[in-house]
Amino acid sequence: MTDDAQSTSPSTAEPTTEQPTVVTAATPAAETAPPATPLPPSAETPPPVSPPVPPAAEPPPGPSTTDKLAAMLDERPELGAGGALAGGIVFALILKRLGR
Repeated sequence: MTDDAQSTSPSTAEPTTEQPTVVTAATPAAETAPPATPLPPSAETPPPVSPPVPPAAEPPPGPSTTDKLAAMLDERPELGAGGALAGGIVFALILKRLGR
């Protein structure tokens, strides 16, 4: 074999080092393309911040439960008589159970 044949084989040839490719994360501003469509003005700037809303005042209290019951009994007195009857029956059942 000749020396020329041996020098061309990859196993006997001198190893060559390639320069590594350097990749940078930052691209120059000239290479970046502007967006295809411009963003609406609301997307570019945030809306102004409004001051906090003070808590709402509580509504005036309505009529109490006893006032409602008195008004209902004035309109329908039979409800009062029925309530008294039911209360009497419950009271009698309690007394009966206690007497045993």
